[in-house]
Amino acid sequence: MDSNLSSEANSTAPGIPGVERGSQTMESVFVIVQPVISWMLIGTGIVGIPANILIVIVFCKMGVSSPFQISCTGLAISDLLCVVASVMCGATALGVFRHVVSEREDQDLNNIVAGLPQIVFSRITALLTAWISLERFLSVVYPMKVKFIITRRVTTVVISAIFGCGCSLLFVVSVGYMNGFHGDQDSNGTTLNLELNEGLSLHGFRQFIRVSFGLVLPVLAWGTVVFCTLFLIVRLRQSTKWKRAKTPIQAGISSPSGGPNAGRHTEECKESTQLPPKERRIINIVVVIACVFLVSTLPMSAHLVAGVTLPEYSENGRIRHLVVMNGLACVFISELNSCVNIIIYAVSGNQFRSVLLRMFGFSPR
Repeated sequence: MDSNLSSEANSTAPGIPGVERGSQTMESVFVIVQPVISWMLIGTGIVGIPANILIVIVFCKMGVSSPFQISCTGLAISDLLCVVASVMCGATALGVFRHVVSEREDQDLNNIVAGLPQIVFSRITALLTAWISLERFLSVVYPMKVKFIITRRVTTVVISAIFGCGCSLLFVVSVGYMNGFHGDQDSNGTTLNLELNEGLSLHGFRQFIRVSFGLVLPVLAWGTVVFCTLFLIVRLRQSTKWKRAKTPIQAGISSPSGGPNAGRHTEECKESTQLPPKERRIINIVVVIACVFLVSTLPMSAHLVAGVTLPEYSENGRIRHLVVMNGLACVFISELNSCVNIIIYAVSGNQFRSVLLRMFGFSPR
């Protein structure tokens, strides 16, 4: 509290009228913008939660018969949890816990039920997206070997390990807060005081989590997704060129050399760039998911990196209102990423679309 008071005193210190006017202006904007973004988070969640549940149900009806379907099911579960955490971010920003805890502990409680879960599950989503991109990259480069290496069991183990690691870290960090709940007798038991156990070991661990989830994992996931997506796009373009070149060859158009086997030789040379139709559809889905992920998570990654590297960029600093608004906006963009996959699957996946339509009583074409 002393550091907070000192920062407030510095931000409104006499003799710096520009800083004071800027702080007042930012606070006025904050009062208007925060409720708008908060309700947008809640409203988007009303759509995103059932959408991700539908994805899980559809893939279960499809039998979850391939490593790709297992990965997509895990991604849908992670997106579901991320949307729930985003809704809680909006709810806590509107002050749903202010009548339960004292004002001093409100921010810590918000971190437990909203902030930390949103960061953890969004990082799980990032790692699963990176895994899906990497699995498809390896399937294209080593199509025969990957079938025996990345099996359904291996995929299940990898996804379970990602979820287990993220949830374990979330539990360990939250324990430091949750051990400090005590009833407040002055409020007839309706107010709870939240005491954060800031031992050296726990504080160091929380800093490690902050750096790893705010800097290391985003960079790792981003780099993997970018590399694999660029490679898949190149292979799709090569496959498209092969299909265009195949038509005149099949029509009997010979090469300039005029030899009787020229067309056959050209087709054999381009055979390595051909992708089966099913593989092309899966790659298209992965590329779209990866591109949406890259665009939507860039603001959140920049926000977290700034929080780790810039001392002034803090909720307790001079520009705290700007930090909170940026954080809510980044959460909203990240939430959109967790809500659109059902559209991607329905548009690009024939089997997914057929099962989804039959669930609602429509007959697929």
